[in-house]
Amino acid sequence: TTAAPIEKAKALHPAFYTDSQYVQAERERIFGTQWFAACHTAELSKPGDVKVIEVGTNSIILTCDKSGKIHAFYNVCRHRGAKVCSSDQTGCKQLVCPYHWWAYRLDGSLKSTPPAATPQERKSDLGLRPVPHVETFAGVVFLNQSKEAPSLKEYLGDLPDKLKRYDLDNLEFS
Repeated sequence: TTAAPIEKAKALHPAFYTDSQYVQAERERIFGTQWFAACHTAELSKPGDVKVIEVGTNSIILTCDKSGKIHAFYNVCRHRGAKVCSSDQTGCKQLVCPYHWWAYRLDGSLKSTPPAATPQERKSDLGLRPVPHVETFAGVVFLNQSKEAPSLKEYLGDLPDKLKRYDLDNLEFS
């Protein structure tokens, strides 16, 4: 709920849009600890859909795996820290780092490490680092980078009940 009628709303001071200290505070206090909208579910509707977003200083890969589940990972190869993915894709079978060709499945697990073979027990520890929380609501993929975050449902409170009549999950994205 709003604290005052909309007629009494005021614009933010221009410094909120240009001052680097405000930008840093926003990165830390909002995108680092709060739920935020990352994309529409239609952008990840088919297995092999991949979306890359930039959130502050972090690059994040969102994927739809072969079972249709949506995942989010930090866009950093576990080998040498290179960016794994540079653009959105459709029909993607795997994510391959351009630096030394480490390949990851769309669920983030490490698939291969050419040219050297990596023991199977090490592979399970070398997958892409997941964003701690990924949930959907109203046709939107939400992320939260804090490990201690409440569930999205808890965070939204009674908003889902208030919006039920609009059937937001079935809106089309264009």
